[in-house]
Order: sequence, then C-alpha cells, then structure tokens
Amino acid sequence: MAGDLYLRTPLENRIYKDGSRAKDLGVVITTNPFTFPIQDWFIWNDGWNKIPADKPSFLSTWNFLTSITNADPGLGNLKHNAVTFATTTALYESFTNGLGGNTTEKLFNVKSGDVIKLYNAADATNFVIFTVNASVTQLVFATIGVTYGSSAGALFVNNTSIVMQVNPT
Repeated sequence: MAGDLYLRTPLENRIYKDGSRAKDLGVVITTNPFTFPIQDWFIWNDGWNKIPADKPSFLSTWNFLTSITNADPGLGNLKHNAVTFATTTALYESFTNGLGGNTTEKLFNVKSGDVIKLYNAADATNFVIFTVNASVTQLVFATIGVTYGSSAGALFVNNTSIVMQVNPT
C-alpha cells in the first residue's frame, strides 16, 4: 500500500544496490558506479529501470582572493589570474570549498565548453560569466582555463564569499 514503511534487511540493501533508494522514493538522480572514472547520470524511475539524464549543474561556495599568482589558493579559496575579469584566462581553486566540502570529483567533471558563473553570495547581481576552454589540471588545486563572457557589478574584493555555478553544455 502506498505510503507504508518497511524495515529493510542488510541482505535486501545489497540486492537493491543503487536502485534501492529509488524503489523506496520513486525517482532519484544518481551516478552509475560501474563506469568510474567516467560517470553517467541516470534517473531511476522505479528502482529497477533507469533512463539517461543531463548532468546537473554544479554549485558551490568559495572565498574569493584578489591574488593573481598561479599558486595554491588555500583551503576554501578561489582566485583568477588577471587584474580584471575581462582579461582572466584561468581560475585557481581549492579542491575544498568554502564550506569545507570536497569538490575534487565535481571539479574534474568540468569540461571544455561548460559555462561558469561566479557571483557574490550576498548580491547575485554582481557576477561574471566564463566559458571553460581547457579541462581541469593540477593535483594540489584546480586550474581551469576560461574565456571571459560577460559581467555585471564590480570586481569581487578580497575574501568575498562567492558562489560558483557550472552549467554543462
């Protein structure tokens, strides 16, 4: 009967694998664990059957630094390599976001052609948009090659809390 709750045994959890949560909740978006390191995105529509889905956009928060050197920005920080947004060709980011979360996998999924929007967490009308022109490199911190698209508002000041949104193409 719809809405009834059932206690699942550990054996049943092993049998259902990824589909178990979808079977309980109806629809869940998840990655296919059998294609590592390249991940495909699916919607599990009944716990047993899945259909391909678009990769969701990536959204995370960092602290913006005004330093433009190609060096580790430090935990929770993001910076770029130019004095202005219009002349920026690279973003340097910690694999740990401003909230302490690990973003390594998500950053390595950023690909050439994706669109990155950086905006002030306190004022979303202050933003810059870049197009990724090179995949993520580096092992200690991420370097993303970008091409300037557009911006509104002023350049972020040092230690501004910013949100990075990646929309895949």
